[in-house]
Amino acid sequence: MSNFFQIRVKGSYENAQDFQKIILPCGNRVNVVEDTSNPEVWHAIANDISGKIIRGKKDDLRKYWIANPKLTLLIAAKHQDDLFDFADAPFEKLEEFLENPKRWIFPPLSILPDGCKKCFQNALDFTTSAENLLGQRNILKHHVAFFLVTALEEFGKGLLILKEGTNAKKAGKNAAVMSSFRSHYEKFEEMSKQLAGEIQRVGGMYGRKKGAWDYLVEHLQASGRPDALELSDPDILIILRRMRHPKEFYREEVKMKHPGEIYREQTLYVDYAGSSKSWSYPQTQWSERQLGILAKLLKICCKIMIKEINAKERFEDIRGILDLVSSPDFNLASVS
Repeated sequence: MSNFFQIRVKGSYENAQDFQKIILPCGNRVNVVEDTSNPEVWHAIANDISGKIIRGKKDDLRKYWIANPKLTLLIAAKHQDDLFDFADAPFEKLEEFLENPKRWIFPPLSILPDGCKKCFQNALDFTTSAENLLGQRNILKHHVAFFLVTALEEFGKGLLILKEGTNAKKAGKNAAVMSSFRSHYEKFEEMSKQLAGEIQRVGGMYGRKKGAWDYLVEHLQASGRPDALELSDPDILIILRRMRHPKEFYREEVKMKHPGEIYREQTLYVDYAGSSKSWSYPQTQWSERQLGILAKLLKICCKIMIKEINAKERFEDIRGILDLVSSPDFNLASVS
């Protein structure tokens, strides 16, 4: 099934006319209109352009953009808010964008701190809602678990934005190139890797590097907080580790849903079990106590990251949760 797109140009009248010369030979109509607020600005819009046509004209579009770098040239997926902006997106990613526009985003580096902060704030809001549910009578634990699993994914999304933005900054780019933003797999993986630690193989044995959880436990135990022992419960580490895909333990690539996705679906939907020919109601294996501890720890992590973003003027100085809590200058007491 071919994807269809809209191509938009914003510039001078001459820019609009030059764009028409590129597109009209393909048999597509180009609407050229004057900007209502600025008579020197014109818009040229071509609708229902197939990916095949754009591929055939991509070199012409690139030359057009290079010759007119001050204009706006956008390719937008039809009925979607997925954009390829020539000012931000690298030209070599155009083919992949045309193939699957929903997979790719190209956010400018200048707005990444706001994106990170919104993800951590959303994770904090989900966690607060989970705690509110835990405070009610006759709670449905699987609803609490759903909020917390979703909060963990949002936390991972914030970490991914930070990582991809840092890589783009080091490469001298003006925007991040992200294919992982809408990937449940990547978000859960990044969250688990930083909080529970990366899996490592030494000889024939699998082990684990220290993660943010380990360092937080050390800080908690040194803090004298009355809830330090409770928050150091190793059951939470097990939960976070199980949010990783077990690909390291397979010799061949195995296609399966990410454990994070499976956990969330189990907490939310009625499902059919083919082996027992029965219906299963939404459920969670986590106890009320485990849910409460996980919520407290996740709130701490969210507040740590929000405080870090607020404290840094430059995006490249913002640290991920693992680098932050393992740093000698980290002070848990400064996080309210």
